[in-house]
Amino acid sequence: MQIIKKNSYIINTIFNYIYKILSMAITYITIPLTLSYLDNERYGIWQTILTIISWASLSNFGIGNGLRNKVTESLTEKKYEKLKSYITSAYLYITTISTIILIISIILVCTIDTNVLFKENSLSQDEIILSFIIVIISFCLNFILGISNSIAFGIHKSSIVNLFQIIANIITLIGLILLPKFTQASLINISLLYLIANTFSNIIFTIYIFSDKKLRPNIKYKSKKYGIELTSLGLEFFVLQISTIILFSTDNFIISTFIGVNEVTDYSLISKLFQIVSTFFSILLVQLWSEVARSTHNEEYSWIKKSMNRLIILLIPVAIILSIIVIKFDTLIKIWIGKSIVVDKRLILLAAFYAWLICFNGIFVNIQNGMSKIRIQTISSIISCILNIPIAIILIKVFNLGVLGVMLSNIICLSISSVMCSVDVIYNINRRIEGIQNNSKNSG
Repeated sequence: MQIIKKNSYIINTIFNYIYKILSMAITYITIPLTLSYLDNERYGIWQTILTIISWASLSNFGIGNGLRNKVTESLTEKKYEKLKSYITSAYLYITTISTIILIISIILVCTIDTNVLFKENSLSQDEIILSFIIVIISFCLNFILGISNSIAFGIHKSSIVNLFQIIANIITLIGLILLPKFTQASLINISLLYLIANTFSNIIFTIYIFSDKKLRPNIKYKSKKYGIELTSLGLEFFVLQISTIILFSTDNFIISTFIGVNEVTDYSLISKLFQIVSTFFSILLVQLWSEVARSTHNEEYSWIKKSMNRLIILLIPVAIILSIIVIKFDTLIKIWIGKSIVVDKRLILLAAFYAWLICFNGIFVNIQNGMSKIRIQTISSIISCILNIPIAIILIKVFNLGVLGVMLSNIICLSISSVMCSVDVIYNINRRIEGIQNNSKNSG
């Protein structure tokens, strides 16, 4: 069992890296192309709109994450009708929720004053509003299609998710090459391109996942019981996701609203450069969630502890790589986007430390997610998200730190979550291992 699990983990991780490297390579090529197609102002607004993409998981109220664990559990028990019931219920619930959110969001977006949301912008309100609506339609449609991703994670085929993401990235890249030849700079065109790329990729991926008949949803398997069970587990993930997304994804809104939309571009470029490291490290954690779920079901806590310790040791080379990026920052930026940017050196250092902290925190939250023990993670995330925006505003307005204040606020808040989650995981794993050992002694 351990050999099979280890081989499966390693093979999936290797393919995750191969596909993710290709996907990221294409993504980082598209960034300068997007910047070239749009001007600085439009790019800053587009990055702010893109923040909504990270809110996609909110629309399913955590059902997708709950489904991921239930798929793993049902397959481990070989209960295939139960598996179909969970999948069918997830689709029904998420379709209903997405439809409601689509209607409400479009109504709200039409009332937005873009001059307030995007400080010092000169674009027409119609261009921004229409772009928002296209993005919302894209997200709501892909909320539903994205259930196939949760299923793939649950059946330990995480690498395939990255493979199909490459398809979306290739379509986007081709579109960005062609757009300047036929159109003027427009947020609307970029929004349509992302809608087409993501929807096409997700449709193909869904067809692929359901080529396995035991995974296909069927209305006759709908179950109020399993729907409520998914919603109950999902609501814990939902609260957690709200808190996490507020912590990780409000930077662009804070900067565009309190500092200026033009500051978003440089901040976004710095964040994305260091994000390469945290993203590569997160690939190691993709399989961890599902493997921890299976190990928890089989009470194999020693395997979880060994995996956790190995990942903690890997944080040392992560720190070294981040230090090299700090030293060679100017050169790397010039190679990447074709020009230098003038930024505060302190922001570069803070961004590096923040990327390392994301890696550290990721180890423990993925273990908690796999064990479905996310109460401490949820509490710490709520505390962090409540503090994040007020701290950022104070650091901007009172201490005049500008974008430095935004990054520093992120570090302070993520540190709270990191400490609480790491202590919780270490305590729970050691307690369960000790309990198993005591039971063995007593039975012996």
